[in-house]
Amino acid sequence: MTMFGRAPRHAGVRAQAIRGLAVAVLIGAAAPFFAQITDAISSTAPPALVQAQGLSGTTIELLWTAVPGATGYKVYRDGSGTALASISGTRYDDTSVVPLSAHSYTVTAIGDTESIPSTAATATAQAAADASPPTMPGVITASSLTSTSVKLSWARSTDDVGIEGYRILRGPAGATGSQLVDIDTTDGVNAYSATHLRANTSYTFGVLALDSAGNVSGTRTVAVNTKTSADTTIPTATTNITTRVFSSSRIDLWWSASGSSDVASYQILRNGTMIGQIDLPARMTFSDNGLAASTTYSYTIRTVDSAGHVSSSSSSRSAKTLASGQVIVARGPYVQWVTGSSARVVWWTNLPTPGVVSCAGCPQPTYVDPTSTMEHVMLLSGLAAGTTYAYTAGNGTVSAAGSFSTAVPAGTSFSFAAIGDYGGGSPGETGNGQRMAVDGTSFIQTLGDNIYPESADPNFATTYSDYDARLFRPFGTAMAAKAFWGANGNKEYYGNGAWFTHMWLPNNERWYSYDWGDAHILVLDTEQPFAPGTPQYQFAQADLAAHQASAWRIVALQRPAYSSTSANSSSVPVRASLVPLFEAQNVQLVLSGNSHNYERTNRLLSKGDPSNPVVDPNGITYLVSGNGGNGFNAFTSSQPYWSASRQATTYGYELVTVNPSSIVLKAMSSAGALLDTATITGPTPTPGAIGGTVTDVNTASPIAGATVTSSGGSATTAGDGTYSIPNVAPGTYSVTASFAGYTSRTNSGVVVTSGTTTTSDFALTPAPTVRIFSDGFETGNLSNWTTTGGLTVEGSVVHAGSFAAEGNTTTGATYAKKLLPSTYASGYLRAYIRINGAASQVNVLRFRTAADGSIGYLFVTASGALGLRNDVGAQTITSTNNFSFGAWHGLEVHFTIGASGSTEVWLDGSPLASLGVTANLGTTNIGKVQIGEVSSARTYDVVFDDVVFDTSPIGP
Repeated sequence: MTMFGRAPRHAGVRAQAIRGLAVAVLIGAAAPFFAQITDAISSTAPPALVQAQGLSGTTIELLWTAVPGATGYKVYRDGSGTALASISGTRYDDTSVVPLSAHSYTVTAIGDTESIPSTAATATAQAAADASPPTMPGVITASSLTSTSVKLSWARSTDDVGIEGYRILRGPAGATGSQLVDIDTTDGVNAYSATHLRANTSYTFGVLALDSAGNVSGTRTVAVNTKTSADTTIPTATTNITTRVFSSSRIDLWWSASGSSDVASYQILRNGTMIGQIDLPARMTFSDNGLAASTTYSYTIRTVDSAGHVSSSSSSRSAKTLASGQVIVARGPYVQWVTGSSARVVWWTNLPTPGVVSCAGCPQPTYVDPTSTMEHVMLLSGLAAGTTYAYTAGNGTVSAAGSFSTAVPAGTSFSFAAIGDYGGGSPGETGNGQRMAVDGTSFIQTLGDNIYPESADPNFATTYSDYDARLFRPFGTAMAAKAFWGANGNKEYYGNGAWFTHMWLPNNERWYSYDWGDAHILVLDTEQPFAPGTPQYQFAQADLAAHQASAWRIVALQRPAYSSTSANSSSVPVRASLVPLFEAQNVQLVLSGNSHNYERTNRLLSKGDPSNPVVDPNGITYLVSGNGGNGFNAFTSSQPYWSASRQATTYGYELVTVNPSSIVLKAMSSAGALLDTATITGPTPTPGAIGGTVTDVNTASPIAGATVTSSGGSATTAGDGTYSIPNVAPGTYSVTASFAGYTSRTNSGVVVTSGTTTTSDFALTPAPTVRIFSDGFETGNLSNWTTTGGLTVEGSVVHAGSFAAEGNTTTGATYAKKLLPSTYASGYLRAYIRINGAASQVNVLRFRTAADGSIGYLFVTASGALGLRNDVGAQTITSTNNFSFGAWHGLEVHFTIGASGSTEVWLDGSPLASLGVTANLGTTNIGKVQIGEVSSARTYDVVFDDVVFDTSPIGP
């Protein structure tokens, strides 16, 4: 297994997932709804927005906005004219990529016709995942054996990256393979206390190691025989059975624990008949499948203790299955990856159905994905920043309601909720979820350990899981009302990748970032490698460096740099690798969980020693919000000097309000009481500077006297090409360098940080010479000429570019004349000429007066000799140099007007001495140039290209 490889998300591909149930059919009552939309609108527009993200080293995922009336979509990659895929839905996983490869994608919509391509979306695949499994755990030792429990310990496994945890398996005596059932996972600890066992019973326990890439070791097993019990007490029955009707064939149950202390299992009875048994420590939930539609069933539960004694039945609870084919929204909706203009709405239906989101305030009021599946995601786009949108999500007939707010623009205050270590389904978590639903925050940022104990979702279609019980039940109302951003903890790696298939977040959903108002928020995954040089560290470094212009930089991660829970509760790797990075990149607030309590530090700077930071008004505030609901870790040592506030007795979360000039922190209890508060103000920024060099791109020599300007100031380069613009306020600038004779250049996105000099170098390119007239015929016509006759533009035989001008005649004139913007006493005319054949003289380049009088011209004889005609002096000169036919030649002629004028001619850059003479060329300046000939009755085929006139030599 590798990195929970994230089998493709699109329907029909992902194994062992609900998305694999997708088939392109319409379900029941929803069909008229879809027919109405499809008939009403013809799809001619492409998707308004396409998002691409590198999920792994082998998968890039695409999601796009639904196009009204579209019957399908085509995906194109890297400019190919051949579709990579044709699908009916609005998402696609490209699994044909290789690690670190970058790709560009466009999507077209299919309706009556195929639309034009969408705007391209680009993404880069992640680095290759670790594929090396841990070694098998050492021999298991069983100790402290009782009738109900046993302690297991084993020698640690090793791994090339690190051990994430040990999975504990259990089965009957002699069990192997699938007979061994996953009952728990340790947090990397090589010991486990197995409880809730049956007395005088033989078990097989298994242990395997797993790493953070999803690789697992082989399984080590041990046989255990529990002791006999002398207990004779009948256990008490459970109470408070709750039912949830999932479909026409399934009802879910959950119940309160028995008051007895040695419970081993619970028996589930339907209509008085036992139908199943839950053996602890499995969760106290049961999904009853295979039922009849529209039928009422009665359930009771009996408690079984370790000695095998069975309680009386609990009070009964009845529930009626849905009608056959009846659809409900069974999970969600929730909203993720929200920007100022887009959002992703996610929800689950109990049966495979098409997906429909209705959003009355959105620019597009209805979004439809006709692909039938149980897990749905819909991308909404074209939204307005800082706006609240109400929506419904379902199948077009049945829906659930929600709302969300888009990211506010810079300069607008907002608040968000941060919480960690919460996903155990406790009353504390439920209280936090209820508070968040109404506290006015814009979004939720989690800090890891989102679902206990293993974040597993074995089969949504058949099983009520921890996701239903410990996330969507207590947090469902809050998640439907605001964006949900998740950070990962170790628990997320104990569920065989289920967490990552349910999250729809940027980048690889392990480390990513987003912007909201004046804050840039970076989310890291401390279960993945983050030392300098790793992909995650490089991402964090580049991401923070690119957002120095943001007023606030906030980091969310699980493992805290500073926690006083115990001597080892602070993460030494985080301190060593990330604290220096956070300080170098001017982070102001770091939010974490993991410690199962609340703690806020003073503002700290490491001063080169992260283990012994100093309190500094310009330092970073580190905050642990690990009191989300899954128990407490008490503080076992005195409060250190760097800790400003801490408590481990009250469940709660952090309410963070971000203003343009301050961040206000409020630790809120799950009941709404204020536990702690603090305000972070930004340090007064010290001006920085912009400096660098300006050089010639061809010679690398310095350019002295160049001007460099930005909105932060300007400077002139010294003799060595260097410049410095001092006293620049921190921010992002565009800097431009210019110098006479060179093309100016602008460097955009130049980030100036407080008190530092930002380098912005320039290599200027000499400016191209601007000629008085030129034409390479790349317009595809002769529109640049004043008058023409006989010449045609063709694209089969060209000197450069795509077009040239051809004269092919036996009876007609073939020419083009250009009236120049002024008259010139000296002029150079150059063209590339190819004579394919000639039975007569071919006149090629001519100078005329503005009144169209001929001054003189160059010609080629039928035998290929070059000649020059002086029409003013009535003089003809023929050269001994030949102009070979069937090949391109550069021909340039220079006339100097005057009674003692002169002529010069170059063939392919070489001067022709015989045609360079002193001659009477009259007193009327050059006012027109001509290619070809106005005379008729000559036979030739000649092609012209790249014609230039100027008063300076042109050259080949």
